[in-house]
Amino acid sequence: MLFLSPGHQHQSTERLLQIDYGNALLAGLPYMTTAPLQRVVSTAVRLMYGLHSRDRVSAAMTKLHWLPVKARVQFMLCLLVHLTLISKAPTYITDLLQPVLTLSSRSTVLCSATRLDFLVPRMRL
Repeated sequence: MLFLSPGHQHQSTERLLQIDYGNALLAGLPYMTTAPLQRVVSTAVRLMYGLHSRDRVSAAMTKLHWLPVKARVQFMLCLLVHLTLISKAPTYITDLLQPVLTLSSRSTVLCSATRLDFLVPRMRL
């Protein structure tokens, strides 16, 4: 049983996707950091399906085609790397991710150059 009408469900999904913005910053962080965001997503699913606070949300998330937060972060990072590979990513991302194959500072060919590895420059936040 769906708690919200299809129109409201679509609006709720769009608003929840706003949480997804910038989730690449969550990559590699401990569970304690991403747990509050996962609770927000789970609460949104419970509201949409009219579930009680103790009900599991896994099946409802599957019906909505939603991933858990940790899997969503990994998916978005993989998508950004894929878009970089096919030259469809924004320029600020393609400038950051340099294929090891194109590095001119190396005099020898690295094994990682054949695997399409990327050099990601270290940055301080």
